Amino acid sequence: MNNTPKIIIREVLATEIPFIHNLCKRVFQKNIAPTLSAKGIDKFNHHVIPCDKILNRLEKGNKIYVALSERTIVGMSEIRSPGHLGLLFIDDTYQKRGIGQQLIHQAMLNCKQLFPQSTHMTVNSALQAIRFYEKLGFVASDKEQEEEGLRFLPMKIRNEV
Repeated sequence: MNNTPKIIIREVLATEIPFIHNLCKRVFQKNIAPTLSAKGIDKFNHHVIPCDKILNRLEKGNKIYVALSERTIVGMSEIRSPGHLGLLFIDDTYQKRGIGQQLIHQAMLNCKQLFPQSTHMTVNSALQAIRFYEKLGFVASDKEQEEEGLRFLPMKIRNEV
C-alpha cells in the first residue's frame, strides 16, 4: 500500500500566508524550539515567521512554495538569492513521505532559472534536519554555528537539476 499522498507543489498565494505561518510555528514549536535558547525561540517567532515578515520577504523577491495534499497545505519552502533555501517545513503527519524532497527539487529547479550563475543551493540546517539533508546529497560547508540564538549547520549541494 502506498502511503504517499498525491502532492501538488506550487507558488504560495498571498491569502495562504497565515496558513504558512501556522504550519511553521507548529512544526518549529514541537521539533526545533525545545533545543534552542529563549533568544532563538524569540528570534524565530518574532522575526522569521510572522505573517508580515513572510509577506515582506515575498514582496522583496523570495519565492515561497507550498505542498498541498487535497486542499491542505502540508509543507512549504522558501528560497532567496542566490539559491539559498531559507525555510523548509513539513507537517509532522506528512513527514517521511518524500514531500521535503519534492519541495527541495522544485526549489532547485527554480534556483537554476532565477539564479543561473549559482552552481550550488545552500541551507542553514536545523541540527535536527542534518541527516535529512545529507540523504539528499547536501554536505556541511562550515562548522555548526549560532546566530541570535538559532543553531544551525551551513550545508550545500551542487545544483545539477
